[in-house]
Amino acid sequence: MWHVISQSGGVTLVDLGTGTSFDVKTLAPNVDYTQLTSDNFIIELTNSESTGNSGTGGKTSVRGYSVKTKNYNSETGALSASIVACGYYTNWYTMCTPGIVTAYLVIR
Repeated sequence: MWHVISQSGGVTLVDLGTGTSFDVKTLAPNVDYTQLTSDNFIIELTNSESTGNSGTGGKTSVRGYSVKTKNYNSETGALSASIVACGYYTNWYTMCTPGIVTAYLVIR
């Protein structure tokens, strides 16, 4: 499915959908997938929930971070992506959960 969401200044942005695995050769059939690299993809955290007991009877998140990973195989056209969101709580307890990833293809 070819879902162009923006075209401007010679750059096209294609929404590949949500998930963790994306078959680029099927999702973007008008593109020579063998010429792409990981730099052609943007991934974003669509949704994540991180909860844990702070030890004080509540669930108070004081700070958080996320870890993004994306790998692209130009021989097969397969993109794998993940984003893990983590939260630090008041007693330094850390809880990490995988998030829902949305992937975009950037064509220049």
